[in-house]
Amino acid sequence: MHLQTLSILALFSATAFAGPWGITGSAKRGPFWWPDNEPKLLDGGLFHAFRTDKADPNLVYLWGMVNQKTYDEVYTLDKAEKDLLDGGRASDWVDGAESIYIWPTGGWGRVPLHRFFDGKYHFYTLGLDEGKGMKYDRLVGYVLPGPVKGSTEFYRWRRGK
Repeated sequence: MHLQTLSILALFSATAFAGPWGITGSAKRGPFWWPDNEPKLLDGGLFHAFRTDKADPNLVYLWGMVNQKTYDEVYTLDKAEKDLLDGGRASDWVDGAESIYIWPTGGWGRVPLHRFFDGKYHFYTLGLDEGKGMKYDRLVGYVLPGPVKGSTEFYRWRRGK
């Protein structure tokens, strides 16, 4: 997976709309695993990251799992968490979300990527205030708030009208 730069400005608050939310490297269409006949709305630029670990040897693969029934997405650096979803115990989950490389630790120019859970869907944000009303799930890792050479911008999408 690749790490992409985060854009601190989001167009919509997470608590204003129901999920699921998706992350993709395209501002032109929503996540490819969502049904084509469902409306998708661009929620804004989220972060910048890389598609490979060649930009920095400290980059780590961010596992992306998608629930085939709900289209919820779980991104994690924790292989045990990924294996729990992917290891047959949660058979609706498949490896298939965007591939992204991020940092497991902070550093110059990096910002934390947070994961929240609203009881049904996971929500990803750079700002803790955006997750108000949801349960804080975990710090996923560290990303960039803006573009750097070789990075890709990742966008947050939501399903809805």
